[in-house]
This record gives sequence, structure tokens and C-alpha cells, in this order.
Amino acid sequence: MHPFDTQNECSLHGIIDMHVHASPDAPAHWWGTDKRSLLEQYRAEGCRGVLLIGNNWPTHNEAFLLSRLLPGIQVFGGMVLNLCQGQHLNLTAVERCLSDDAGAYCRCIWLPTMDADFDLRRKGKTGIPVLDGTGQPLPSTLDLMALCRDAGIMLATGHSGPEASLALAKAAKNTHLEKFIVTQSMLSPRALTIEQAKRCLDEGAFLEHVVLALFKGEGHSLIPAHRLHARTTVENMARCMELAPERQFIGSDMNQALNPHPLAALQLFLHGLKEAGLSRDSILAVSRRVPARLLGLET
Repeated sequence: MHPFDTQNECSLHGIIDMHVHASPDAPAHWWGTDKRSLLEQYRAEGCRGVLLIGNNWPTHNEAFLLSRLLPGIQVFGGMVLNLCQGQHLNLTAVERCLSDDAGAYCRCIWLPTMDADFDLRRKGKTGIPVLDGTGQPLPSTLDLMALCRDAGIMLATGHSGPEASLALAKAAKNTHLEKFIVTQSMLSPRALTIEQAKRCLDEGAFLEHVVLALFKGEGHSLIPAHRLHARTTVENMARCMELAPERQFIGSDMNQALNPHPLAALQLFLHGLKEAGLSRDSILAVSRRVPARLLGLET
């Protein structure tokens, strides 16, 4: 019997949070808690592990150090290919990230987030390209897919729009990249429709669902910019998870100073999924089994 089988699916014990932001990170003064303090709280709740993401700088080095400071919780990180890493996808930065002393803690590379073309074009600016003018992945994007494939790590879409995510998912399948992730798959303004989610799953992609999606929209967020975006319901995310629970997972994407604590938000999310009718086994899959497999903790 696997330890997952005896756990309360709605408890925090044994879960892996696959989208953890904490200070120091960008934007400055945005995050409620620093990384060490936050992970001490995760460890106290019995969480199995976390994947740290930082908008400016790599987090695998921090994961290397925090793992030594905080035995009892597994900590991993990676790199987001925002402008801090260059105006184009910087494969050299990824290669060196994977080959340095903390390389074993690098488990995910994210395509641009705050500097993504999808986000910046909405502001009248140009972001870091990952597709060409015909909507097909650039050669550098395909090279990055091959690099992540050979390293056995995840490549995530970052803040790519829905159509870009579909094109990337198809290319990832053709590149035989097994761990391709659609980041924040139900988070507005980049949320997939259920039909788009099905298509990504058919291409072999994994879908990430973040708790932050519940804290968007008027009346649901204290953050003014987040009130401008539509809120996704837990019922809609549960409906998507039912399509293929073994190819989907959850993360908090919380810890903003004006939002609830990520652990409280995760607890709310797990109970919400159960109330929405998601089965116990599916909740264990998205909160424990799938994250463990993607991080290389389970075969």
C-alpha cells in the first residue's frame, strides 16, 4: 500500500505545492512571507514538498540551501526565462543552471511570465517571443524543449496565451517532451476553455490549476488589478480535473500580501474540490501523485 492511500485527501499532510512564490521576488513588496519562514510553516503542516518559482532569478540555488536548512521537506526550484535572462530564450542560462552545483534541484523551466508576449501586448509592448509570425514555435523554443526532455525536467508555458499553449503542447508532443506543463491553466486572463484543456491533454500536456484563480474578480480579491479579471470557480476546475486526473496537478500561486495565506488557501481548495464532487483518488492524484512524478520523486 502506498502512503498516499491512507492520507486524508483534504489535509495538507503529504501534499506538494507546485507553484510557490515568496520574498525575495518580483514585484518588490508584493509577497507576504520570505521563503524560509514560509517553508517552515509548510513543514510544520506535514507538506511533502514545494516547487519554488521566481519571476526574476533562478530558485534552484535557493532550493539547494533551503533543503539543508530545513530537513523534512523537499524543496525544488528552476528558472523563468524573463528579461533578466535576456531578450530572447536563453538556452545557455538553462544549461548552466542544470550543470552547476545546485543543478539537481532545478526541476522546471518556465517560458516568460511577466515578460511574456501575451501579457505585454495587452499593454502595448512587445514581450519575449516563443512563437514565430505564423504561430509556430521558434527554433529556440524547440531547442529548449529538447534540452528539457534530455534533462528529464518540466517545461512550463509561463504566461503564454491559450492558443500559444495549444501550439506549444503539440510541438512538445512532437519533440517527445514528456513533462510539458500548461501553467495556471484556468487562471484569467489566460484561462483555457474546457475544450482547449481537452486538446492540450490529448497532446500529452499536464495542466496546472492554481488556487489564485479563486481570488480574482470583483468581490473576491483585495488586489485592484486582480479584480479586473474573471474568477474561475472550483467547480470548473474540478470538472477539468475529472477529464484526466493523472495529468493534472495543483499549486497555490498565493502569498501575495493582500491575499489569504497559501496554506489556508490550499486547504480551502482541497475541501472545495471534494464538495464539487471530485473523487478522493483524483484529489490524491492532483495534490500528491502527479506532483511527485513530475518532480522525479516517484516513478
